[in-house]
Amino acid sequence: MQRNPFRWHCIEMRVLLGAILLLTPASCIPMASAVGGQLGSAIVRAARQDEPAEVMEPTEPQRVERAGFSLQFPGNWQIDTHGENYDSDHMFIIQASRGAFVGFEIHDREVDPRWLLEARVAAMTGRVLPGAGREEFPTWGQYRGQGALLYGKALGKTPVTVRIFAFAWAGHTVAVTEYASDNDSRNVEPGFQMVEQTFRVMRVESVDPRLSPAAGKLKQARGLFFAGRAGAAVSLILQTLNDCDSGCTSEDRVAAWLLLGSIRAIGDRDSAKKAFGKALSLNRRAVLDPAVANVNAIAAFKEAQQALQPEPVAPTAPPPPSVAVTPPTPTTQR
Repeated sequence: MQRNPFRWHCIEMRVLLGAILLLTPASCIPMASAVGGQLGSAIVRAARQDEPAEVMEPTEPQRVERAGFSLQFPGNWQIDTHGENYDSDHMFIIQASRGAFVGFEIHDREVDPRWLLEARVAAMTGRVLPGAGREEFPTWGQYRGQGALLYGKALGKTPVTVRIFAFAWAGHTVAVTEYASDNDSRNVEPGFQMVEQTFRVMRVESVDPRLSPAAGKLKQARGLFFAGRAGAAVSLILQTLNDCDSGCTSEDRVAAWLLLGSIRAIGDRDSAKKAFGKALSLNRRAVLDPAVANVNAIAAFKEAQQALQPEPVAPTAPPPPSVAVTPPTPTTQR
C-alpha cells in the first residue's frame, strides 16, 4: 500500500506541535504554536533531505538589524519570509540549504531557558529524532545558557546533528536551533559560525509608563542610536510614524521627524532636510535635540526652516494723491 506523503506530513507536524504544547504553559501557547508552525515545517522539510547541500563557501554576508537584535548570515542563504507565523522580530528561519537551517525564537521577556530548551528538545526527539544521542554545552557565541547537541537519524534514515541553545539576557529570552544533515554540515558550518559570532541582543530600556507608546518607542530609538545601531533606530522611528497613522499626538510626530532627520543627516543631508520639513510643517517652533544633532543636521535644519519662510510680498505702488476740488461760488441773480 502506497503511503500518502501529504497525510504523513500532517501527522509529523501534529506530533511536533503536540510535543511542544505538552510542555508549554497556557500563557505561552501562542508562541509555541508559532514554533510548531514555522520551525516544525522547517524540521520536517529538512529531515526528508538526504542529498548534500548546494551551498558551498559563505558569500558576502547579509546584515539584519532589528530593534531587539542584530546578526549577519551568508549572502547565499535566505530568510524564509513565507513560513507560517513568520515574524521578523520574534520568529524566523534562515535557510542554508534544503537540509540545513538556523531558526530563532525571541521573547521580549525573560522565560526560564531550561524550560525553553527542554520543550524544543522534546519536539525534536519525539518524532524526528527518537532515541537521539545528547550532549550538553553551556555557551553559544558570547552568551551563557542551556544547550543540547542532538545526533541521530532523522525519520530513521538521514544522519543529522542538531544544536539547540536557549538563554536569557537583558530582558529577552532567545532559543536558537541549528539543524544540518551530516552531508551538509561541512558546507554550512562556516555560516552557522558567522551567525553565532555576530548575533547580538539589544538591551531593553526601561520606559517611563507615563510616556505615550510613541514617546516610549522614540526613547528606545535614541538608545539604539547612542549604542551605534543607527539602522535599527531608523527602523523603529519609521515603525513609530507608521503607527501614528492610527492615532498619535502632534508632539510625538514632531519628535519622530526631528529624530529621524538628525540620524539621517549623518549620511544623507537631503533626506534629513525632508524629515525636518515634515516636523516644521507641524510646528514651526520645533527645535533640534542637541544631544543627537550633528553639524550636518543643524545645517539641514536651517535649510528646511528657510524653505518654509513665506515669499516676500512685492511692494505695491502707493495710491495717487487726492486732488482737492473747490466747489464753485454760487452767483446771485438780480
